[in-house]
Amino acid sequence: VSRGRAAVNSERFKTAVSHYRKALLLKPGALEAKAGLGVALAGSDPGDEGYREAIDLLTDVVRKDSGNARAWLSLGLAYQMLGSDMQAVAPYKRYLVLEPRGRFADDVRSALASILE
Repeated sequence: VSRGRAAVNSERFKTAVSHYRKALLLKPGALEAKAGLGVALAGSDPGDEGYREAIDLLTDVVRKDSGNARAWLSLGLAYQMLGSDMQAVAPYKRYLVLEPRGRFADDVRSALASILE
């Protein structure tokens, strides 16, 4: 998990995917590993199947940990990358509630503005 986290922090998402998959093999259902894998998939351009997997993982994560801002952000991104812009709205808004001045807040506001035009 720590290697996956380091890879995500340095935006090496494909490497992070590999580390988080290994972590889930060792401890299936681990929430931190699920969250990390979902975030890494959303950032790695894995194609439609990968985005759907990210949505499944991140939906489970936010049900159990509604305060996980990065999971909400990545859930919105995964929906948007699948072309489901309206489904991205609620996760993006939740991210902004949790981190109104977060690192990605301005990007999320721009995405919401373009979706809701």
